[in-house]
Amino acid sequence: MPNAGIFAGTARRCLITIAVAFGLLLPTGSVALAQGETANVLMFSGTTGYRHGGGNEAIQPDVVDAIQDQLADAGMTSDYHTCNGTGTGGGALPGCRNETEGTPAIFTEENLADYDAIFFWQASSQFRGQPATGPLFNAAERAAIEGFVNDGGGIAAMHASMTMAAGDVTWDWWDAPGDSAIGALMPGHSATDVNNVATVEVSDRNHPSTRDLPDSWEFGDEHYTFSSNVRGTHHVLMTLDEESYDLGSGVTSMGADHPIAWCRLYDGGKIWGTSLGHFAESFRENDFDNELMTHLVGGVAWAAGVQGQLGDCGGTVWSNFSRTVLTDDVNGPIGLDVSTEGDVYFTEIGAQGIDSEGRLRMYDASSGETETLLEIPTRADYQSSNAGVLGMALDPDFEENRHLYVYYSPRVSQAASNCDDPAPNCVADNSWIPWHNVVSRFTLNAAGDDVVEDSEQEILRVRKVAVGDNNQDGLPPSTYSAHQGGALSFDGDGNLYLGTGDDVDPFGDSGNYAPIDQRFEERYDARNTSASTNDLRGKILRITPLDDAEGEAELGETYEVPDGNMFEPGQPQTRPEIYAMGFRNPFTVHADPANPGTVVVGEYAPDAGSDSATRGPAGAIEWDHITEPGFHGWPLCAADNSAANSYNRYEFPSGPSGDRFDCSADEIPNESEFQTGLDEIPGPAVPADIWSKPSGTPERFNIPNARDEANTGPIYDYDPSNPSETKWPPTTTARG
Repeated sequence: MPNAGIFAGTARRCLITIAVAFGLLLPTGSVALAQGETANVLMFSGTTGYRHGGGNEAIQPDVVDAIQDQLADAGMTSDYHTCNGTGTGGGALPGCRNETEGTPAIFTEENLADYDAIFFWQASSQFRGQPATGPLFNAAERAAIEGFVNDGGGIAAMHASMTMAAGDVTWDWWDAPGDSAIGALMPGHSATDVNNVATVEVSDRNHPSTRDLPDSWEFGDEHYTFSSNVRGTHHVLMTLDEESYDLGSGVTSMGADHPIAWCRLYDGGKIWGTSLGHFAESFRENDFDNELMTHLVGGVAWAAGVQGQLGDCGGTVWSNFSRTVLTDDVNGPIGLDVSTEGDVYFTEIGAQGIDSEGRLRMYDASSGETETLLEIPTRADYQSSNAGVLGMALDPDFEENRHLYVYYSPRVSQAASNCDDPAPNCVADNSWIPWHNVVSRFTLNAAGDDVVEDSEQEILRVRKVAVGDNNQDGLPPSTYSAHQGGALSFDGDGNLYLGTGDDVDPFGDSGNYAPIDQRFEERYDARNTSASTNDLRGKILRITPLDDAEGEAELGETYEVPDGNMFEPGQPQTRPEIYAMGFRNPFTVHADPANPGTVVVGEYAPDAGSDSATRGPAGAIEWDHITEPGFHGWPLCAADNSAANSYNRYEFPSGPSGDRFDCSADEIPNESEFQTGLDEIPGPAVPADIWSKPSGTPERFNIPNARDEANTGPIYDYDPSNPSETKWPPTTTARG
């Protein structure tokens, strides 16, 4: 990893990502109403553009009555005004301006002073391609609305109101792309069909408009696609799964991240909007007791500042973060964790070499100084072997026990090894190289600013491929070993997750495709590492370090394994430490503190730049959201693990090529004669949640074709006892 500055902010440990992090500066919105007060809402569905009032469209008397009744039940009085300037279906009719009751003329500073929120329900302005209809609001009315928000008022907007001019800018303050109230245009939508059912995915489990909804639910609508993604300027509340419905002809995909409801603190007040709600029957479903009505009432209540309806909309807005440089004197920062005291601990891999050295370092929040706590001798036999000091994690009870865990490549001589072991642990001519990485626990002093001497306790060893002047394969001299992985992360039950890389040589006769060279026991064949149920490499391991660990690293002595891993302790030809397997280089691994067993993984790609009919697919990077044990494919398949993304059997060194591996089987054969695990891997292989490769990245992901890096960040763990004024709120549901 190249030298880079380390950045961090003042929030809890899970706000900090490897290399870059931010301190949260939450803006304040309008003040919530005091207990017992009633909010007053102006509900408006005036139109000079397309009016959603024909047939089964939303603007129907019974729907209006039901909305007002439910607003009242939630502590809000409401006045409803409407006017139709176009006639059903649109048209060049200026009627809204010729009426008195309900016209936009009610939007004056004096009138708006009586309200806590405006609810634009199906309001629409000059329709795209119909200039004769005129704008819904004139300059004075726009100024009054903006002034209302400036004074702390809230606006809720639904369906047509999110795109008043149907793809054109209504006025810059409201819906211009970027830094505006809505922040995006709607240039297209799916077919207007209530039977076009999409999966709605809730992103925020705390906001009043989404907290009472299921994690995902089915909804038929005229689904909007927006011109740009508002994430970063607005706080996203819900998204659509584009694979679950018919996007529509001529509509450009937004990809895997398709927001449809969001909010923001804007210009002194609050803005909430949702694109749902075209059809009257959607409101009427189950006698108006349904997800849409729950969503609507919660959104309006939040905009109106109703007591008990608080929800923060600044926690994922980039402008609310600041960046602080902790140090620019680093040598390959890899792992990072932050104590509740605000101190930042991080590891540096160090320069690669036989006599290399990495560091454990600390940024002291009280002094603002960065210091080195420990220099760790390592051995990295190849200039890009990724060996050295790797990941780290603080113990969940770090503030009490001062334990931290580091994964590294120890520098060990032959004299220090057990030379009664067969190769590759020892070789005859003193050219031994380290055959393991180790998870070690170190203890700091009470202040947390120094390592207690001789406090290292090994917890777990992970075997490495043997390379050197001689090795178990009898090959010419070589010093190549590949991916070490090394990310560490704890869950809320005290289980430690470790991502280990598949360290076989990915080059040579493999041609940058899957290294499955049948001639060798391990150095060129990942079937004997990642795909072996009896090897710890190419895995996500899950163990529970023992508080009283001592002696040599061993199951039952320094760690236990929790229930629910992939294999039970004692099962022949398996390792019980394995939680998930079949990875090439799971470089970032983050456990969900609140949901043990949930892990997000960023997986680096193989080096092949193009698909091959005789070898297999181009290298694919992956993002995996793991919730249960499983085989993830490497080195037999990748990405979605389809036939197109499976590798060919191949007779090394020069062929012939055979058929492709079938990763859809319930039992997937491991055909290597050297592998020591089960002959059948439990399948089918689990596809990546998101993936990309140099060609053929699905359009739905809306990411560039690439095979470089796939990083994941920590899953936020809200701690109500944390006294920090800049901590994130309990708003978002973690996603991979």
